[in-house]
Amino acid sequence: VLNGAVLAATGIDDHESFVKAVEEGLSEAAVGDAPAPSADSAFIGSESRIYSPSIGAAHITLAFQGPKGSKALLDIIEQCINLSSEAVSGYPSPATGLVGVYTSST
Repeated sequence: VLNGAVLAATGIDDHESFVKAVEEGLSEAAVGDAPAPSADSAFIGSESRIYSPSIGAAHITLAFQGPKGSKALLDIIEQCINLSSEAVSGYPSPATGLVGVYTSST
């Protein structure tokens, strides 16, 4: 078990390339029993939407708790976010496990 991880994706145009990227990204991940739950407080998530009519754009950010300390899984999450749209960017933090997502629209 890769820390109990399950990966599901939709809307992937090139399935074979996606599978290869996932396999390469997870090739160095530790395999074994799922870690014991920690007593640390959990970050649930947040969002921020800012609309500025004077510049004609809306900036949208989201954040959520990802897998803490698992760079391989965070890399996959980042790739999934970045591949979802040219206008969306993912920013994971391996140290905290937080994942940020940003986009703007005009």
